[in-house]
Amino acid sequence: EKGRNVPGDKMVTMNFDDVDIKVMVKFISELTGKNFVVDDKVKGKVTIISPTKITVNEAFKVFESVLEVKGYTTVPAGKIIKIVPSRTARHRDVETRTGRDLTAVKGEDKVITQLVPLEFADAGEIKKLFTPLVSKESNIAAYRATNTLILTDMSSNIRRLIKIIKDIDIAGSAEKTTVIPLEYASA
Repeated sequence: EKGRNVPGDKMVTMNFDDVDIKVMVKFISELTGKNFVVDDKVKGKVTIISPTKITVNEAFKVFESVLEVKGYTTVPAGKIIKIVPSRTARHRDVETRTGRDLTAVKGEDKVITQLVPLEFADAGEIKKLFTPLVSKESNIAAYRATNTLILTDMSSNIRRLIKIIKDIDIAGSAEKTTVIPLEYASA
């Protein structure tokens, strides 16, 4: 019905001053109605200052961002959400997506695996290009049989990499480029 408040649109303020991360998890759980299982390795204090009211959906995004800053992420598992160290999440059952449609890849701070088929560029070459652009905990694989890049990283970083792929995966990109240093002439 029009005018009816949707739970995700409810407005809240988030002010945490050096509180245990598990206090924030409890707050988000009560706010969203989501069930969390927290890995024993998830520890630390958090500070969030939100002078203006935000929606419950925005609060959950802030929550995921705080987890990412602290080195943790969320991994959905049925009706619960696991909170685990980011480096171990890459080896768990993370959401897997296929394609290069940016509208389908949200700029979230959660780990996903994205299969990106390439049209012109070589997956092995793109893997070499992208390796310095991701963290040590991220994973990039080139599956040459189908010329597909397999990226496991934060959704927000995968979104950035897909933008780069769209710019470099063009006709002629598979051709080799040679750099020739000039001795006397100006480039």
